[in-house]
Amino acid sequence: MYRIVLFLGLAAVLTLLPAKAADEGGKPLTDADVRLALGPASALIRVVKTAPAIDGRPYDEAWKDAPAARLRYADPDIVGPAKFGGDVRVVADAEHLYVCFNGRTKGDPKGEKRAADDPKILEDNFFAFCLLDPASKAQPPTKGVLVAVNPEGSLYHAEWKDGAWSAAWNPSSVEAQSNAQYGWWSVELKIGLKDLAVATEGKPVWFANFLRRNSTGAAPKADDLRALDGEWIFVEDRTEGRTLEQLGPPMSSTFSMRVEDGAVVLNGHGSGHRDVRVAIDGTITEVPEEQRTVRYQGKWKDGGFEYEVRFESEPGVAAGAIGMIRRSFRMTDDGLLVTVAVDPPSRGEALGLYRHAEDIEMPKPAEATIDDLAWLAGDWVGKRSSGSSIEERWSPPLGGSMLAMSRTVNTSDKLVAFEYLRIVERDGGLVYVAQPGGKTATEFVLAELTENRAVFLNPRHDYPKRIAYELSAEGGLTATVGQLKGGTPQRFEFTREDD
Repeated sequence: MYRIVLFLGLAAVLTLLPAKAADEGGKPLTDADVRLALGPASALIRVVKTAPAIDGRPYDEAWKDAPAARLRYADPDIVGPAKFGGDVRVVADAEHLYVCFNGRTKGDPKGEKRAADDPKILEDNFFAFCLLDPASKAQPPTKGVLVAVNPEGSLYHAEWKDGAWSAAWNPSSVEAQSNAQYGWWSVELKIGLKDLAVATEGKPVWFANFLRRNSTGAAPKADDLRALDGEWIFVEDRTEGRTLEQLGPPMSSTFSMRVEDGAVVLNGHGSGHRDVRVAIDGTITEVPEEQRTVRYQGKWKDGGFEYEVRFESEPGVAAGAIGMIRRSFRMTDDGLLVTVAVDPPSRGEALGLYRHAEDIEMPKPAEATIDDLAWLAGDWVGKRSSGSSIEERWSPPLGGSMLAMSRTVNTSDKLVAFEYLRIVERDGGLVYVAQPGGKTATEFVLAELTENRAVFLNPRHDYPKRIAYELSAEGGLTATVGQLKGGTPQRFEFTREDD
């Protein structure tokens, strides 16, 4: 976010209104709608006898000898010749003030794009002109107006009043024309002096620079931003073209966002960071790590929140496997759509649906009694591909329940994992209760049952969401855990210990 001082310590920070308003005579700028960055410039305003035509073409005789101020982009993304933004000239006659801007389009440093063919150029270029009454260190400005125009000719305006930009100024005499060509564009403004309420005699102070469009949508309403708050749980992979085995969450199975004033605090988003506060105005948040710096930068765009994470290694340190991650979050009637892109490797975007736990429907329980799972009772043992031994020891059905203990021991004869398990009767069905490491219990509802297969589901859990047991014709037991649909489930093969 740019915070360029306007004049004598006066700063303006607003957010860009997206509506195309040329046919409506312009839209007012408000603190909630417009973000702008103005750089200081001052010059005498030349009085002319013949007014320039307002046609977006800066070739009139009136502009030739007018004082000019050169502008440069304060933009780290623009390098080389594009650092030169253009020049501005201001003239006046007895009734009007005229402003002319001629400069280079941002995002097109080589001048190879025609603005009309590239919406991004239309979005990223806004010329802003501000006129303030005479001011000094002892007396800051008390009056002023601002006008902004983009290559489409969309017009925006505001008034400086009581130390802030106000939407109260509604000029009736403002004309604006814009002309965009390959790599260049021009703006001409005509403003009635009666609307300015600013003296044009002597040396009035004026400012001109570029409106940097950080968003293609209006600033978020409080309810829109607040809708992101809370913990989100993965529901479904909606990435096009993926096979069943490729399905999975685009990021963590669960994550949370906490909405604060003008920012979103991230947890569980990866990178090993907690409570990362990302502003929605483009301000960069740096998280230092050993031998590298991680930079987060967010914005509100197209009715949603998005941010980038960039990993920058220190000089002499090899770069990591991932240079940048971009994530976007957009509320829909179906839930929160999350889009993730990673570079490198660049493999397109992954899209997933997330919901709050209370908005995820639980499966309809299958009718069953504990005796229907008598085939699961026994001491089951097996080996993992790593050589670790695994076991699950299930008690026979009794008192509407079955109890079990699971244990994993590595090749060094060390316990690496254990779990308390039980299956209990409830409301005409069965519930599977798991406590990994003896910690908090998680319940899974029996949703499918045959004479040799049982499937338990909990779509509100992060992972796994699905646990299945199946008895083979040869008497072996397979336990499978994974997502509700697709992906690469984990499989555990067991045989009876006494076989």
